[in-house]
Amino acid sequence: MGGALARNRSGGLSEAMAILTQLGDHRFLALATPAVALTLWFSRHHVSALLFAGSVVGGFGLSSLMKIAVARGRPDLWVALVAETTYSFPSGHTVMATVFFGGLAAIVFHLSRSRLARVLAALGAFAAAFAVAVTRIYLGAHWTTDTIAGMLTGLIWVLVYSATTEAVTRARGSRQAPLAAENARRP
Repeated sequence: MGGALARNRSGGLSEAMAILTQLGDHRFLALATPAVALTLWFSRHHVSALLFAGSVVGGFGLSSLMKIAVARGRPDLWVALVAETTYSFPSGHTVMATVFFGGLAAIVFHLSRSRLARVLAALGAFAAAFAVAVTRIYLGAHWTTDTIAGMLTGLIWVLVYSATTEAVTRARGSRQAPLAAENARRP
């Protein structure tokens, strides 16, 4: 796939891909993650805020560890349009885009019962992560398997964190319900 994308490069498309790939870049995420977490926190969704931030930070750590463990070199069959210094597997941009946008979708699932909102959130998260994955191949930074692994790694990480969010919320609710009932009985 990478070779086919490299053969069909154009100036305008290359510029668009270079911009779109930033959705998985650490510089974007270093600003966007605290913005989302603080918005959730001040909206009194404390568990969601902490677990969203933890998910993004943890996704970065997991991606970094996997890169070191696998130590796969970058593609060299076509000219890369970006210079990268870390290992190739998994695609860190793809992991991070999946964790960030998947985390946003998980928050929608956690806070909304609207089927339409959930479907749109899931589709939007997939589209964003997939778009970043394609940019990484197009720009010559990754093999296709690096981006597939990045999406799967990010998806698993988001599922673990969203399940944790639900478990923590249920546990807090079940602990608070008896206290509320006891307080209601007091004169």
